[in-house]
Amino acid sequence: MQKSALSRTQQLALKKTPQRKPTPNHLSVQNPAVDDYSMEALGRRLRIARIRRNLAIWEIAMATGFNRSTISALEHGHAGTSMAVLWAVLTYFKQQEIMASIADPDKDDYGKCLEEWMRSGRSKPIVKPYTRSSRPLLDW
Repeated sequence: MQKSALSRTQQLALKKTPQRKPTPNHLSVQNPAVDDYSMEALGRRLRIARIRRNLAIWEIAMATGFNRSTISALEHGHAGTSMAVLWAVLTYFKQQEIMASIADPDKDDYGKCLEEWMRSGRSKPIVKPYTRSSRPLLDW
């Protein structure tokens, strides 16, 4: 996506979010096909949601009971930020259904396929290509 296609709010959020090189203590997705699902991308999205609601970091910190630096770390995609912080912020944004859908066994098509394969006794599982990238689910 080009910068010109982004809204002004998204441009501001991306401009203010520093881009880091991955280090051993910093988790980052290396494959550009799935980069939209990285922790940094999640942090940018949370920052955009906060800016759209015209909220300051301290307001979210007060409402959730977490420190300002913790909320900032979440917005910057730091790997050490707990799921409790993410849950609190999403709840404050009225987006907690997102957390409820994570790792939902009914939506785990890949896991269902592997389970079926293990029960069938076939030598190789038959899987459909992964929909979020061009990579297949299993490499044989």
